[in-house]
Amino acid sequence: MIPLFVLFTVIPALDLWLLVKLGGALGAWNTVFLTLFISLTGASLARAEGAVVLRQMAEDAAKGVPPAGKMLEGAMVFAGGLFLFTPGLITDTVGLLFLFPPTRRLIAPLISAWFARRVANGGWVAQVGPDIRYGQVDPEAAPRQETPPATPRPTKRFDHPVA
Repeated sequence: MIPLFVLFTVIPALDLWLLVKLGGALGAWNTVFLTLFISLTGASLARAEGAVVLRQMAEDAAKGVPPAGKMLEGAMVFAGGLFLFTPGLITDTVGLLFLFPPTRRLIAPLISAWFARRVANGGWVAQVGPDIRYGQVDPEAAPRQETPPATPRPTKRFDHPVA
C-alpha cells in the first residue's frame, strides 16, 4: 500500500515541485519546451529500442534460447516510455535510464533479483479465484461449479454473415 502511495502521490508532487523550480530558473516557456522535447525524444527512443528488443527476442527464439531476459528488457522499455510520457524530471530520468541499453542492462538484473526475492519470500500475492490464494485452495470456500464443456470451434474461418 505504501509503495503505491509513494508512486502516485509523493513522486508526482516532487516532480511538480522540481518543474516549478526549473520554471523559475529557466522561465516558464523554456521549461514547457524542454518537457515537450524530452517527451518527444523519449517517444522516438522508446519506439526504436522496442523494435531492437523485439528483433533480439525473435533472434533468440529462432536459436532456441529462452527470451526471459529480453522480455524483462522489453517491459523496461515500455515502462521507460510511460515514464517519459509523464511530465516531470524524476520520471523522465527513470524513463531515460530504462531506455538506454547500457543502463537498462545494469538495472535489469536488479529488477530480476527483486522479483525473485518477492516470489521466494511469498511476498507476491496472486489471487487466482475467489477461493485460491498463493496457489492453495481455501477449505472453507464454497465448492466450484463444474465448467461447461467447450463448444466446438467453427470449421470456417469466417462463418458470420457479412453486412
